[in-house]
Amino acid sequence: NSGSEGIKPVSGLGDEGYFHTDSKNFCFLLVRKGDKMIRMKVNKLTNLTSVDQFNAVAKKITDKM
Repeated sequence: NSGSEGIKPVSGLGDEGYFHTDSKNFCFLLVRKGDKMIRMKVNKLTNLTSVDQFNAVAKKITDKM
């Protein structure tokens, strides 16, 4: 999926991580650590949505895997 609009590799989360958003409707994160994966998604972005906090929660979860 490299080169796809909105998909960005994320370093520091597990062995492999990808973040995807259209910047107005949703954000999605996929992280693999060893043989485990997590997927997180916010389906409706609002002015209260914090992508930084979204990523911080993913890091906490991934660090405990």
